[in-house]
Amino acid sequence: MTLRFRPLGIDIFCLERKFLAFNLIRRNLKIKYRHSIGGMLWTFLIPAASALVYFAVFKFVMRVQHEHYLTLLMAGLLPWTFFQTSVMNGLESIVGNRPLINKVPVPPQVFPLTETVTGFVNFALGLPIVAILALASGLSLSWSLLTLIPLLALLLIQAYSLSLLTGLAFVYLRDLKHALGIVLQTWFYATPIIYTQDMMPEKMRALVAINPVGMIFQGIQSAWGLAAPLTMENWLTAVGWTLALFGAALWLLKTELLELAEDL
Repeated sequence: MTLRFRPLGIDIFCLERKFLAFNLIRRNLKIKYRHSIGGMLWTFLIPAASALVYFAVFKFVMRVQHEHYLTLLMAGLLPWTFFQTSVMNGLESIVGNRPLINKVPVPPQVFPLTETVTGFVNFALGLPIVAILALASGLSLSWSLLTLIPLLALLLIQAYSLSLLTGLAFVYLRDLKHALGIVLQTWFYATPIIYTQDMMPEKMRALVAINPVGMIFQGIQSAWGLAAPLTMENWLTAVGWTLALFGAALWLLKTELLELAEDL
């Protein structure tokens, strides 16, 4: 059995096939919440449950000193859940749609793209709940929340880039599914989500800069008033990592589209 990539041109965001992408996103949402009583509420409840566990362990056992620690956890776990889910779903999205790709001229990148956008829609619906939690905990929300717009745009592009990279690589490397789970688990603890950069030993704080999403999550914390604002150098680091991942995804996509038949 083969997976045939037809040379359709490098339309990485599928702008020429918006109708196809829209219908795939709608299909994904319907399938995800079909016969589900909680519906989209589960998008918030799952990271909320994790946040409560981390809160109990780190606040009362490890004695983490942060006035708004529960809000800090939710502000980080919600976007991380989107990022992790998008990459994991994107991994199998191309191979999983093999029959459709082989029958009609469908661009393979549309499947990681729609998985990522579907996850982002779910994530965005949970943001008002984080705002309510922040206000309830005594935080004063400010104009810094507007920085969430570019930060989440960078996170969205990184999630899509990695989904596309892993989705194309999974055509050849089936062990990637197991390896990716380990990588994402390690990546979670290497990212400022359950802690801020200020909580890290000073000699280890530079590690956040070599984490592709490190500055993005630090920026998310600062947007909610939970950490120090990003410097211009921090912003450039986040943008640089995003461009690097997007460039790698674009290069691999171009390479794959030149191959008319690949073994599954």
